[in-house]
Amino acid sequence: MSKEFKGTSGLWQVIESPIHGLIVIQEDSLDEGTGCISYTQIASEFQCEEDAKLIAAAPELLEACLRIQAQFQQAGIESKAGSLNPIEDNAAQIDAVILKSLGE
Repeated sequence: MSKEFKGTSGLWQVIESPIHGLIVIQEDSLDEGTGCISYTQIASEFQCEEDAKLIAAAPELLEACLRIQAQFQQAGIESKAGSLNPIEDNAAQIDAVILKSLGE
């Protein structure tokens, strides 16, 4: 399994643009004007704001999942989906979400 994030790395934040509405932007790109992802408002304004916050947190969430996965592996915890052992089932859920976030 490849454990390399293919998206734009760095700290992200949600800002409101008078022209584009809510956008998610990489903090390092504020001065350069690059790295911006516009969020199309197809949901309600509240949902859009909450979605934008989740998108902005995604790189940090992935990093946390990768750390948890490494700790499970170092502790010898097996990844078993549907296991009656909740730790093994949690390990499988972490594995699945990592694969999904990496587009695999």
